[in-house]
Amino acid sequence: MNRASSVLSRYFEAKLALNYVPFKIPVISLVTIYALCIFCMTGIIFGFPSLRAVLVDHSVYHHLCNDLSDQFPPNVTGDEQIDYQPSEQVCPAQSLRLNTMFITASSTINFLSFFLGMFQDWKGVRWMGALSSIIFGSGCVLFALGLRGVFDGFIIGYNFFAIGGISIYLPSLTLGAKDPARQGFLVSILSCSFDASSVVFWFMAQAYFAFPQGNYRSKFINNFFFFYLIFPLLALIISLLRLDPEDDELENQTMKLKDEPKKDLENKIPFEDTLLRTEIPLNERTLIRQYLSYEFILTATMLCIFMTAMNFYIGSTTEQLLYISPGENLSDMVSYFSVIMGLFAVLSAPVVGYIIDELGLVVAFFINSSLLTIQQVLLLIPILWIHWIVMVVLTVLRALLFSSTISFLMQTFGFQKFGSVFGMLMMLSGIVNLICIPLTNISINKLGGNFFWMNALLFVFACLSFLYPIWVWREKRISTRAIQYHRNGKICTKCWPQE
Repeated sequence: MNRASSVLSRYFEAKLALNYVPFKIPVISLVTIYALCIFCMTGIIFGFPSLRAVLVDHSVYHHLCNDLSDQFPPNVTGDEQIDYQPSEQVCPAQSLRLNTMFITASSTINFLSFFLGMFQDWKGVRWMGALSSIIFGSGCVLFALGLRGVFDGFIIGYNFFAIGGISIYLPSLTLGAKDPARQGFLVSILSCSFDASSVVFWFMAQAYFAFPQGNYRSKFINNFFFFYLIFPLLALIISLLRLDPEDDELENQTMKLKDEPKKDLENKIPFEDTLLRTEIPLNERTLIRQYLSYEFILTATMLCIFMTAMNFYIGSTTEQLLYISPGENLSDMVSYFSVIMGLFAVLSAPVVGYIIDELGLVVAFFINSSLLTIQQVLLLIPILWIHWIVMVVLTVLRALLFSSTISFLMQTFGFQKFGSVFGMLMMLSGIVNLICIPLTNISINKLGGNFFWMNALLFVFACLSFLYPIWVWREKRISTRAIQYHRNGKICTKCWPQE
């Protein structure tokens, strides 16, 4: 009797500890479901302009406007303000409250990524997925109740969208270890789903404004976020059914790469030298020592350069277009940019996966620098239609940049502290990206709206970004030579400077 109760006790403890998996789910199925959850959850906050149009038409925060003379700006009609011709204009107080939603949420993603990554390393990917579902689901409920006029839950709910979205994205990245031969392809699907998720609110807005004005629109938007609870529920289920509750298992899977042939080894492990060059391998060092490594510092510097250049253009797209074609109504062009980014993000996933898996990370990093340089060169040309090309280049660059960087982190730092390493990179890039604010202010207020000089400055940094793939190529070449010596039972004394 005691033995039976002991067995039952261990059984229920395993289930409550989230260590119980009833069956194995194929890798491609896991990636597909996670990609759907990421598309519907992770980056939806970046579709804020479309959501803003819906909220304004639904008179959210309109009570802050005292009278009609308080409309913002007084000489601009609602048609010019927002793409979807809302029935209400926007006053300064209302506009400020709406914009606060996006500003706080977009900042939250970067600054909380580090702490969320540490939580994942501490509790595991299952607890992280469960946390994501609870937070995102709470955001849906707060938004739905706010639209029904129960109370003001918009700002808190939108921040919950940001936190819950990035919380499901982080654990999904570890799926790349399940199939090392296709790691780049798997990661590219997840990263491209992140980039494409900004179009979710655009589709919602299209459906909302397709209804006649009145009760039909109200019923649609009042029930939309309750219906959206399906996706955090799906994320919760798939998180609990994952076969790898501990990151140690993922770490052991990656160690199988050491037995691959030389050709595969050169593509998969650019920094195998850390197992030979130091007494403590990089993936076994303490978190502080990982942060102080050349690999982390140079990768963080590279990522900050790329993110600053890309986000500077994304944040000032309207102003740069208006300087080229003053007086024109460019709202349609700007709104379709988000659709282009979503579409090309999905289409570029196979190409990005092929580059990383077949051509290697060195080639991927060289392509990243080349695309950034092309983007900055095009921005120096004051022709309106060139910006369509810029958006395509930017979309492919974002997909390849994130996919190649994530693959590099997995192969270099392993999975035991992956959340903390990736989270710190996101937080640092978010802090450095604050420089975009003074750069934009200088271009508008000091240079009369001319962004040429700031784009020229970023072009210089784009050229400097080529130093990173050159360094990776050099370390990879040294690593391959050292591995050959190691397999022959020798020590390569000329591979690195003797310490």
